[in-house]
Amino acid sequence: MTLELVIRALINGILLGAIYGVLGMGFSMVYGIVKLPNFAHGAFAMWGMYALITLEKYTKIGPYPGFIFVLLVYFVSGLFI
Repeated sequence: MTLELVIRALINGILLGAIYGVLGMGFSMVYGIVKLPNFAHGAFAMWGMYALITLEKYTKIGPYPGFIFVLLVYFVSGLFI
């Protein structure tokens, strides 16, 4: 194992943990306010990630501008739902 592989694995683990943490905070906040478990957060996160991957694959937009675009699209669609 090279040092580069260890660093990449460490960064990937930290980022995945951050995603799990944000989803967990969303679950806890909704349950704390409404007192009703809402498990749609995971589905919305999955759809957002698939949208980002599809956008990146077919339009060759980088991951960071694509993330901003998907975030804005989901925000606007959430305002109207």
